[in-house]
Amino acid sequence: MVAPNVRAGRVLAITVVLFVAVFGGAASQARTRASTPTCTRFGGLGVCTTLNTATFTFTTKTKSTASVSTSVDASLGLVVLDQRAKTVHKITIPVAPATKYNFKVTATPAKGKPATWKGSFSTAAIGSVPATVTSTNGRLLVNGVPWPIVATEFLSDGCYSPSAVAADLALRVNLFMGSVWGCPQQSDLLAGMSGKAWFTDSLASDAADGGNNAGIDQQTNFLGWNQPESPEYSFRPQDLPSPPADGKPSFMDFSTAFWNGETPDWYGDGQPPVWDNATVAAYFSKSDVLGLYKNPYGGTCWKTSPADIYNGISSLVADSHKPAIVWIQLTPVQPSCHAGNLTPLQVVNQMWTGIEAKAQGVGLLTLSQRTAFTPYDVSSNVAVAVSNAVAQWETYSPCLLSGANLPVKVSSSAITVRGCRYGGVSYVFATNSTVSPVNASLSSSARTGVLQVMGEGRSLKLGSGSFSDSFGPLATHIYRVMPALKK
Repeated sequence: MVAPNVRAGRVLAITVVLFVAVFGGAASQARTRASTPTCTRFGGLGVCTTLNTATFTFTTKTKSTASVSTSVDASLGLVVLDQRAKTVHKITIPVAPATKYNFKVTATPAKGKPATWKGSFSTAAIGSVPATVTSTNGRLLVNGVPWPIVATEFLSDGCYSPSAVAADLALRVNLFMGSVWGCPQQSDLLAGMSGKAWFTDSLASDAADGGNNAGIDQQTNFLGWNQPESPEYSFRPQDLPSPPADGKPSFMDFSTAFWNGETPDWYGDGQPPVWDNATVAAYFSKSDVLGLYKNPYGGTCWKTSPADIYNGISSLVADSHKPAIVWIQLTPVQPSCHAGNLTPLQVVNQMWTGIEAKAQGVGLLTLSQRTAFTPYDVSSNVAVAVSNAVAQWETYSPCLLSGANLPVKVSSSAITVRGCRYGGVSYVFATNSTVSPVNASLSSSARTGVLQVMGEGRSLKLGSGSFSDSFGPLATHIYRVMPALKK
C-alpha cells in the first residue's frame, strides 16, 4: 500500500515560550535566544551547551587530531572524529534537551602523548528557553536538530497521578501525550513535568472546552496536540478534529488494526473498514507525527509478531513521509488477552525493532488494565531494562536521526538491521525478531576498522566489510566500526 505524500512539505513553526507561538522574524530572534549557550571550563577544555547542542573547544600546542566521545549512559559510545591536524579545535554535536551526558575529549599529536579531558554536562531544562519545533522532510526538529522522542500516553479512561509522572520520568520519558485537562491533580501533574518533559493535549478535550483548555496550552513546556487514541477503531478520517492553525505539531497513534488484516466494526454499524489510498491519506492529513502500536505479546486479542513492528513502522514512514513513533507495551494487558508479565527482552526487542525501521521516537505504554485502570504498572526489572535501552537510543540518536544511512545486508530474514554514519564512524544496529537463536552474516560499505560490539566487551573480525555474529532469542547487538586514526 502506498499512500500519497500528505502534507509532507508543510513546515510547522512553534516557539515554546510563556505566552504565544512566535512566527516570522520573531521566530528567528527566538532561535537566537534559544541558542545562547551555557559554558563550563574543564581545564583547557570549554564545553558550551544549549537546549540541544554541545560544543567542545580547545587548543593544542602542536597540530593534533581530535575525537569527542559522548553518551547518556557510561558507554561513551558515540564518537565524533576530526582527522584534520590543527591547533584550534571546535566540535559540535546534537544532544537531547534536559539530559545529562558523559564525555571524553582526546587530542592526539603526531608525536608525544595525547591530551584527554573527561567530565559531564547537562542540557537546558525544557521550557526554560524558547525552542522552535518544526516537522519537515519526515523529521521532527528542535531548533533545527532531530529530537529523540521518548513518549508516554495518558488515556481517557483514568486520570494520571503525580507518582506515575515521576516513575515515567525515571524511564527517561521526555513527552507526555494525552490530556491532563479536568484531572483533579492537574496542577501537580503539570508541576511534575515542568522543566523535564514536554506535553501535548487532546484536540477532543480542547474542543469540549471551547478551544481554551483552561490555559494549559500556555504552559512553557506545552508542545502541541494529539488526536484521539487508535482513531481507526472509532473515527472516520473526516470525523477527526482538525488541528488548530496555531503552528503547533499534532500527533496521532494507530493501533494493531492498521495494516494488519483486522476488520473491526468501526462505528457499530457492522461495516468493515476500507483500506484504500484515499482513506489512509485522509488519516495522515490530520496529524504531523504518526505513531503505531503493534503488541506481539497481546495473546488472543492481537494478531501480531515482532516482525510486524518492523514492517508496520517501515510502511508508515515510507507511505506518510512523516516522523513516526513506535509504541511498545511495558505492562500486562487485560487478563482476558494475556495475563503474564512481559520480560525485559520482549520489551527492549520491540523498541529496537521499531528504531531499526526508522522510527524517530519510542512510545512507552506504562499503564495497565490488569484489574482496573493503573497509571503505572511496570515491573522493576522491565523498568531497569527500558531505562538502559532508552539511554542507548538517546546516545546513538545523532547518528540514527542524521539521515546518513549506511546500507547493511544480512544473511538471515530473522534479523532486522539498520546502519548509519556519523562523525567519521559507522554503526550497525541488529535485532533478532524471533525466539530462537540465530547465526547471521552482515556486510556494509564500512570495509575496514576496528569492529566493537558495544556494551558487551568484545570485538569481531571485519573482513572487506563483512562479519558474522550469533544472536540469542530477541537479542539486539550494537556494532561500532572505528576507522584507523590519523596522527
